[in-house]
Amino acid sequence: MGLPHVAVALIKGALILIAIALVGLMLRGWRRRQAAEKPQLPLVTLVALFGVLSISATLFTVEASHEFGRAANADPNFWNPDGVTQFSRRIGLVPFLLATRWLDSEARAAFVDSSSDGINKADMALARQFIRPTTIDKDKLPNIVLIQAESTFDPNTAFHLAEPYANTILVHDSMTVAMGPLKIIPIGGGSWVSEFEAVTGLDSRLFGYFGYYTHASVSPYVKGGFARYLRSKGYQTYVFYSWPGEFFNARSAYGHYGFNTFLDSHDLGRGDGGGETDLQMVDDFVARMKTDRANPFFAFIPTSENHAPHECLHFKPGDTMIATLAGTDSFGINCQLNEYMLRMRDTAVAFDRARDFLADLQRETGRPFVIALYGDHQPHTFTGTDTAKFDFTPYRTKESVQHTVFKIDSSLPNVLDIPTPLPLSLMPTLLSAFVAGDADDLYLPANLALFAACGEDFFKGASSYETAVSESPFSDTESKSCSDMRARAVGAYRKAGAF
Repeated sequence: MGLPHVAVALIKGALILIAIALVGLMLRGWRRRQAAEKPQLPLVTLVALFGVLSISATLFTVEASHEFGRAANADPNFWNPDGVTQFSRRIGLVPFLLATRWLDSEARAAFVDSSSDGINKADMALARQFIRPTTIDKDKLPNIVLIQAESTFDPNTAFHLAEPYANTILVHDSMTVAMGPLKIIPIGGGSWVSEFEAVTGLDSRLFGYFGYYTHASVSPYVKGGFARYLRSKGYQTYVFYSWPGEFFNARSAYGHYGFNTFLDSHDLGRGDGGGETDLQMVDDFVARMKTDRANPFFAFIPTSENHAPHECLHFKPGDTMIATLAGTDSFGINCQLNEYMLRMRDTAVAFDRARDFLADLQRETGRPFVIALYGDHQPHTFTGTDTAKFDFTPYRTKESVQHTVFKIDSSLPNVLDIPTPLPLSLMPTLLSAFVAGDADDLYLPANLALFAACGEDFFKGASSYETAVSESPFSDTESKSCSDMRARAVGAYRKAGAF
């Protein structure tokens, strides 16, 4: 990690060599002039000039790093691959390296810095309070489906609404074992960050600057992953991806995360993707899993239907809307909200379709199931970032813009006793509770101990993607018990071979 530091160090080394060469030439000229008994500057003057130049160059490097880093943060397109390329071309190679060096130093990679040996017995006691041990039938391990629902959050808690918004995703029913608000890192966009955390259980902020580009920069270093954990128990693992596998290095990344099979939009016959409905993505999953049923499976399905923008296409002035904002009769802003709500209903239909399929499989094979859904971030439409057309700030509640929702349903007895909100990186640990015989067999049980110590934010005060796309304030301080637990958790990740 820390590649920007390496690049800048190489440049500095080259500059030092050039400076040494120049000094050598100066000294050579001085000696020649001395031999010719011509007037010349004394050696002390040359050394002083060299010192002044070195100090000036250092001060320029530091200040330039700050300025270029701030410029990168202020660029709304910087945090995607094309934006990075355009930014580097616009300001030049050396300024770009200075900018990334500053960003990397501001967001220190705690994973690299930590040297802890891992969690202890007291930490595991904290972890055990959130799960109820149960007997696991190893011959009938549950099928597991995890759906990343694009931009899905609860409008009822995020906004002051004139009337409540109804959606089955937001309803606790007889199969629901856990649900509620979910703390995520990105704001407005950055689905790849949420994907990474959901399938590895690792907080992206642990990797500093590189945590902004998880699939591209961090994935090659991942040695474990939730998929690999399940494969060790006999699972087949799948990704059904709504975009081409080349997007953000996704195909290669999911291989590092431990998945057997990666099916992108081209593999699924959807072309360049991005236009599929959530129901189409689930139908593709169902079609494949109707035949691949010999072993228990884990399927990860990131969807894209509710991606911003939410242009007004299905409503016109005078129409009855699903729900409206309290305090405004503006058609434009309420129409965008209702376009979002309309698509979220499609997401609910897709979730029910996947759950019904798993229930049918259980009746045919006797294999139980666990299905979970979570929102990857709130969309640009409502966060004031990127392409936002309206300002929703006056209609927001005190609910965090970094809260989405999650829901876990299962045909198995509930083994979870977890308060909310909770962080997305805890998701694979919770799902592993349905296949683990005890806490020691969980996937990254340290995350539960970390949750006990830190609550919903494992890494308070970290510079991260959230600060790049929004000026949303967050705490710069955290308890010592939280920071100490995080250090031990990182040690536990290393011992578990996660990274």
